[in-house]
Amino acid sequence: MKLKNWLILFLKLAVAAGLVGYVLASGKIDFGRLKQLSLSPAIVLGTLGLLTAQLIVSAWRTQRLLRAHGPAPSFWTIVKLTFLGAFFDAVSITSVGGDAIKAWYLAQQIPLGRRTEAVSVLVVDRLLGLLGLLTLTLAAVAWRFGSLWSEGALRPYLIGLLAVCAGLVIGSLMLFSRRLHNWGPLSWILKKLPFGHTVERAYSSMQAFRGAPIFLLEGWLMSLGVHTLSSASGYVLASGLGMRGESGFDASLFLAALLIANFVCSFASFGAIGVGQAAFAFVFERVARLSGGADLATAAQVAFFVSKTPGILAWMMARKK
Repeated sequence: MKLKNWLILFLKLAVAAGLVGYVLASGKIDFGRLKQLSLSPAIVLGTLGLLTAQLIVSAWRTQRLLRAHGPAPSFWTIVKLTFLGAFFDAVSITSVGGDAIKAWYLAQQIPLGRRTEAVSVLVVDRLLGLLGLLTLTLAAVAWRFGSLWSEGALRPYLIGLLAVCAGLVIGSLMLFSRRLHNWGPLSWILKKLPFGHTVERAYSSMQAFRGAPIFLLEGWLMSLGVHTLSSASGYVLASGLGMRGESGFDASLFLAALLIANFVCSFASFGAIGVGQAAFAFVFERVARLSGGADLATAAQVAFFVSKTPGILAWMMARKK
């Protein structure tokens, strides 16, 4: 590993450790409440069931997208690869480590000549996942926009959310743009790159979705389902933690806070440890007027990790083969 990569890794570890230390020092995590939550079998099983269903729907989305390029591996194979990728997402030092592992093992299931095209589908799969989360987040924010905008401290974050939304939409349009794909200077640059031919094949494969937009629509709708299940698991955990504010519990503001915090965490590494606690504590206090956001982030991280542990078995099976 190069010195630059070591420095980046050290910086990420330092930030995560610093955020964890800050949350602990500020007393935002109540370990007694977390222990009490662990003693509620119905809450634990309900949360794990919802998170498992989320991963299965994600696998279904991946398989549907793969079929845009021809025959796809069996659903059971994609489920195993999804759990495998999810597990490495939780333990890797980057936010895309799981995708890289998943792409490696997916390539082994695809005939030669179609591997680059099939693996490039994972880029589209990741993009649709983010767009699904962003869609629900914007819908929740729009529902209570007046209340949220009146909170002066939140305005920069709302503006940032809109900017990210615009960036993702523009990036998506560029990704599937035929005009950009056929642009002469871009073709010249790709030819000069060491792996330009592979990048060109992957980029060209994404143009296939222009002729079959139904796959993109299905993928987006499935992404909405994935994040709806995730939000439901968050609500179950919050109920188990007994999260209440001075003015009660507003379900719409809770949903807005949960989606905003999850969107922030979707870009974090190390399973969002540190970032999740800090983001959840801040967002839930400011948006939903609820304490216990750091507790919810910690409980969610543990639940996510447990729900992804079947990925260890999937990895062992893949290595054995």
